[in-house]
Amino acid sequence: DLLHVPLTFYAINSTDEGGLWNKRPNVSRWLKNLNERECWKNIVTEYKLSEHI
Repeated sequence: DLLHVPLTFYAINSTDEGGLWNKRPNVSRWLKNLNERECWKNIVTEYKLSEHI
């Protein structure tokens, strides 16, 4: 699943399509679980991805 996180992060934060994820409860839950993984949090911190939102 982690393979999808960088592209999904981009799609949600850099396009106008971010709202599509919230309209689908199962996809939204899946993405929330991925975003809460420690390894993804480390990547966001290390590469300062939150600054690119």
